[in-house]
Amino acid sequence: MATINGCGNSLLDKILPTYGNERINTPIWNESQHMFITDQYTSAAGNTYYIGIRFTDRFVQILHIGLFHNFTYINDIEVYVFNGTERQLVGKKTLDVYYDEDLIRSTTEKMLHDYVVGQLKLTESNCDLKQIENQVKETVKASYFSLIDTPNIHTRMESIKPLLESKKNECNQWKRIS
Repeated sequence: MATINGCGNSLLDKILPTYGNERINTPIWNESQHMFITDQYTSAAGNTYYIGIRFTDRFVQILHIGLFHNFTYINDIEVYVFNGTERQLVGKKTLDVYYDEDLIRSTTEKMLHDYVVGQLKLTESNCDLKQIENQVKETVKASYFSLIDTPNIHTRMESIKPLLESKKNECNQWKRIS
């Protein structure tokens, strides 16, 4: 492998290992979907499953995705917000439909919108619902960022590492069940 300035061969060997060697234990960035893809596995029936993750500094979106023959399905969407450094589940929806990015986006927007409105009611605060809707849309839109164009991505990754680990454990449980 050619040497790249500022990057040792040992690091590149961990990211792009030769056949038979382990890859560094990080999620895979999928630029076309603007999300991280965590451990995937193939069931005994030949279906492939993986978890996709998008996030901002305000929320994390977890997508449970299945590949069946020539079709991609979205099974579940989970949305978490942060409470300091801890995450809190604010919505989960099972869809089991063909993968539809517009549906995923609108479902995430609805979960966040419902959460914000609920919190406003609990605190007896008033706010224009249209303004909340617009701010939630902008917040969700921000999760469709490009890793390539994002400075200091490692800082953002630190906030969701515990979530990635818990999803990895969940994925390992799926492997045992299927």
